[in-house]
Amino acid sequence: MKKYQKIILRVALVFIVVFPIWYVAAGPQKNLPGKSFNIGENAIWLEHEWVEKQKSVGEIGDLVNKLGAHRIKYVFVHSGPFESDGKITGERFIRANEFLKTARMYGDKIKYLAWVGQRRVRLDISQPEVRLNIVKTTKFLMDEVGFDGIHFDIEPVYENDSDFLSLLESTKKSMNKGKILSVALPEMMPTPVKYIYQLWMKTASPLSEDIYNKVAVYADQIAVMAYENGIKSPWVYKYFIKNETIWLTREIPDDKKILIGLPSYEKGTDLNGVKSFYPEVENVENGLVGVINGLNNSRSKVNSFLGVAIYLNKETSDKEWEVYDGLWVK
Repeated sequence: MKKYQKIILRVALVFIVVFPIWYVAAGPQKNLPGKSFNIGENAIWLEHEWVEKQKSVGEIGDLVNKLGAHRIKYVFVHSGPFESDGKITGERFIRANEFLKTARMYGDKIKYLAWVGQRRVRLDISQPEVRLNIVKTTKFLMDEVGFDGIHFDIEPVYENDSDFLSLLESTKKSMNKGKILSVALPEMMPTPVKYIYQLWMKTASPLSEDIYNKVAVYADQIAVMAYENGIKSPWVYKYFIKNETIWLTREIPDDKKILIGLPSYEKGTDLNGVKSFYPEVENVENGLVGVINGLNNSRSKVNSFLGVAIYLNKETSDKEWEVYDGLWVK
């Protein structure tokens, strides 16, 4: 009898302790290809020169055709940054209207969002006048210049960031029907995971699900900037992206869509002498593998996933596009 009791206790131990650990760390996994999750609503960050310098019709046409072939729908066109008063001089986007009109000659499926932002050491959004100027500036970019929406990249964003949330609320209220409010945010960790992470890591803390959900009240889409984490191992980066995909899609309601931002550039930054980016690790290929693994996991909620966002257009080589197409399009 005692022998059977021990067996029962061991089985119970597996279900009570081992199974939850396995489920959280790995979980049931399918093996669908990337194209199964690609709904053609991916994004890319586009460098500033397209709205400030003269571009030929052919150059713009080639860009639009290339992005369409790679199933890119949202283009974040750099049109800033904000000055300290929340304004942007018109000279910074002097070619924007011309660019948009020419780009739309090649089709109206792509949505062009004005990518605007600033570091908060230079932009004090706690000041009501500054926030008002930002709202007026973004409204001008949409209504007068012709952008399909706004992509905010204001850094950093904090937990319980009432000033940032107030800015999003005011911006959303000012937008005409059909315009898109997009927000770039750093990585997210669920509160329990974040607590464990902070016990071991002394670096800047990721955001929690709380601020993500508060941003999602106003944002039509959220692009997570899942790069420059100082990760040195490819499998760790893939696992990180896998879990980021699972966590974000589980937290955000179905009507709020998540974009996973992946890096295609080669050089990162040194933060206080600490290297924060290893391109042989954090790149399009490893990132896409992580996203696909995450979406194949039973813990993810695919209805909250919109696509991937590539940073940056100019830094994405033909070879990287081949990898992207092979994993994500074909």
